[in-house]
Amino acid sequence: WSYTFFLFSFGILIALILIKLLKNSNFSSTSLVGYALISPIFCVFAYILPAIIAGTKIKSDTWTDNTGIGSLIMAFVSGVPLALVFRTIHNLSAYFHLWSGRTTIFPALFYYCDDTTLLSRITEVLSGCIIPAIGVAILLYGIMWDRISRRGFYYALCIISVVYALAQLNPIDFFSYLFVGAWMCILRDRIGNAWSIVLCLLSMKLTSILTLDIIREIDIYSTQTLSDVDDSF
Repeated sequence: WSYTFFLFSFGILIALILIKLLKNSNFSSTSLVGYALISPIFCVFAYILPAIIAGTKIKSDTWTDNTGIGSLIMAFVSGVPLALVFRTIHNLSAYFHLWSGRTTIFPALFYYCDDTTLLSRITEVLSGCIIPAIGVAILLYGIMWDRISRRGFYYALCIISVVYALAQLNPIDFFSYLFVGAWMCILRDRIGNAWSIVLCLLSMKLTSILTLDIIREIDIYSTQTLSDVDDSF
């Protein structure tokens, strides 16, 4: 698995270099359209190409056999509470980060868009969820999981959840992604199908969009001081 991790790390480096070159041009990388172009580039170099290269040397059962529709439905449903837990941890992390007085470090890849039209939502779900989820499922919870899980479930859970959280390149939400990564390890182990990862992340994204007005999220892009945080959080 260390060979796969090396390819993964090297792929992220190449992807960040390419994204940096794009940012130096007249290119808005923080718009939804810009993110829709950047996200596939990152996924190809960070996930897809390392999976192809590793797959030529490492024989692994990436997707496994069909486990039935019932287990996949349960994986999809689990994304609903997972999205709420993610937002809760995000709010706590953002609050204490602002309380510490440190400068907010934005994620390496992000977009800021107030457009709520159907087209923008479809673009957001496709580029910000489905494409990365497939890459994560193939590499981390496919090839890498197949190798690490042979040493034991908890060994795999600790390594892959940390790798997944670090790969998001988001200091504020590190612990949120760490929780999500750990839960996806449980899904992968119990269900035995990497498609459960994709369905869980898709459900999580849809829940996050649908509950945005119900359960608010501290906006780290516009909130710079603790006094800007409403008491309702």
